[in-house]
Amino acid sequence: MSADSSWLLQQAVFTALAAAPAVKALIGDPARLFDHVPAETPFPYLCLGAADVADWSNKSFAGCEAEITLHAWSRARGGKETKLILDAVHAVLHDANLTLAGHNLVLLRFRAGTVLLDEDGLTWHGVARYRALTHL
Repeated sequence: MSADSSWLLQQAVFTALAAAPAVKALIGDPARLFDHVPAETPFPYLCLGAADVADWSNKSFAGCEAEITLHAWSRARGGKETKLILDAVHAVLHDANLTLAGHNLVLLRFRAGTVLLDEDGLTWHGVARYRALTHL
């Protein structure tokens, strides 16, 4: 059995965010939350991005360290909406106790983030990175 729990982590993050009332209030209900954004998706929305994975095993257990990235996109004037979306995501994920089938989530913590105006001059892009540690 692989120690790589990144797919299970992505599923748990998706489920938690899609169910969160504060997130849905900002990105729609049902939540506009994707790992591949369909063409013509209305703003604002969230996208689950890259997951960097590394071994976190020792002699006692097989483990995985993952950094997951989420992207918030908005066309509202100014960066406020994007920041509010990332705040709602933080309230759901930071120190969350998510269930991963066959794995134990030891840690899920906010690591870093940024909000910037895209090159088109219209779209605000927020990026949040979370560190997760899991073991079998």
